Amino acid sequence: MVDGKWMMEDGKRVKQNLKLNFYKKWRVKMNSKTEELLNRTFDFGVDCLLFLETLPKSKMFSVITFQLAKASTSVGANYEEAQSAESGKDFIHKIGVVLKEARESNYWLRVLNAILPDSKKIEKFKNMLMKVLNLKRYLHRLN
Repeated sequence: MVDGKWMMEDGKRVKQNLKLNFYKKWRVKMNSKTEELLNRTFDFGVDCLLFLETLPKSKMFSVITFQLAKASTSVGANYEEAQSAESGKDFIHKIGVVLKEARESNYWLRVLNAILPDSKKIEKFKNMLMKVLNLKRYLHRLN
């Protein structure tokens, strides 16, 4: 598609893929809820990474740290990727992946909640638990 028009090539309708122009248009027209969720998913991943740095460096915590770091940052990365979905079905599929990563993040946060001593359960950790639950609820509505 060139500036919203179909091009003919060998008698077939062919879309010309001008991703740079599409990306510029998409960024300008993004609605406020999408922007908010992009920021929330990004902040969630960063908050998790910063919290994980405070955990003890033991074998038990290293597994949890690795898994939660991957899952929590994948929430935002996959939501960002969903914004350039090629179709409605592709968008729904990508949002499904985001929801799976949010669920996995929730699981690892619950494990941490079960094994961390109360002195390590700072307000930031409790906020992350609430953030992931709110993200799951919102993403469930999108899916």
